Amino acid sequence: MNPLNVILPQDNDYWVGSLTDTGLDALKVTQELQCACGGTVAKPCEHIRAVQCFRRLNGEEESGVPEPLDVCPICGNPANTTQGGWRCTKSAGHYWQWRGEQGGVKAFLTQPHPAKRGAFYEQSLEEREAFLEQAHRRLYANGYTPYG
Repeated sequence: MNPLNVILPQDNDYWVGSLTDTGLDALKVTQELQCACGGTVAKPCEHIRAVQCFRRLNGEEESGVPEPLDVCPICGNPANTTQGGWRCTKSAGHYWQWRGEQGGVKAFLTQPHPAKRGAFYEQSLEEREAFLEQAHRRLYANGYTPYG
């Protein structure tokens, strides 16, 4: 897959733009994963693979619709279905916490990886937890809240 793909969802289809030597090349991929270049699910092209990756990263099922939930998986309170997915009745932030866990963000932040280099990633687990606790205390010392 070209590392410079741009995916734009539009009218239940996807426009996949790839940066080439001659400029930006854009092709349409349908919701059923049929590409204008001739690629299909059985024989995927780079555009279809890019859309599949885009869907996975956005927590979409193969149908392209985010999974609606009736109960918040974080706290167990009722959840309302919205156009983009669901919303916890206790805290709207639970949706984004859940999305982060589904998309592999939590795994990336908590597990070693060769792409992660530097002092923060060379710390032991205890040193890292102490650093994060200190940063958390510093951030919230004056009553800061991301929810306004």
